This record gives sequence, structure tokens and C-alpha cells, in this order.
Amino acid sequence: LHAMVYEDSAFLALGRLDLTGVTRVSLDLRSEKSLHPFSLELREDGFSGNLLGRSDVMPSIAEQWYQHSVPISVAGDHTLFVIVRSSATGIGQFNPLVRIDGIHFERSTAAP
Repeated sequence: LHAMVYEDSAFLALGRLDLTGVTRVSLDLRSEKSLHPFSLELREDGFSGNLLGRSDVMPSIAEQWYQHSVPISVAGDHTLFVIVRSSATGIGQFNPLVRIDGIHFERSTAAP
């Protein structure tokens, strides 16, 4: 797992994963005092790689864990990156936009 921060975004490199059958990726999130909107992107092979899934997040609760899902529709092995982007200004170095505690790969409940 590798994390990097850029001017308006940050990413986690999760490595190569078999996403066959995965229909959504859910993340355990915690927004601190600032409730700035942001987007979650799932990309292949890098920060600006092929977009596999995207979802906008509008935090409504502070200082509590919540879960948000990103739908995807791919199969096979992919080098997966989770990107967090925001156009919010004035967040500040010691006022994090969001914390990610867990990432869950969820399969369809439909029978094969």
C-alpha cells in the first residue's frame, strides 16, 4: 500500500488485484471537522490511468465512521489505485479531508 498527496488530490496504490465478479468497492471513511465534498475514483495503472469507477461523496456527519461505495464493472487483473479528489480550498494541513480505514471488494449477490 502506497499513499501520495498532490495539490487537489491523494491516492492509494493497492497493487495488482483480480476484480473478476466485483461489482462495487466500499470504503470505510471518516470526515473530521470539515465536511468538504470530494470524489472517490478507482483507476487502473496510476493516478491518471483508465477510470474504472467514480462516485461523489457529500459528508453529512463529522467525527463518525461511515461507508461509501463505488460501483465498478470490470474483470480480470488490474493494478488498482484509489484516488480522492476535491476542489475545496482552505482545508489546511492539519485538518484532513477524509480518513480511509477499510476497503471492501463486494461481489454481486446474483448466482453465477
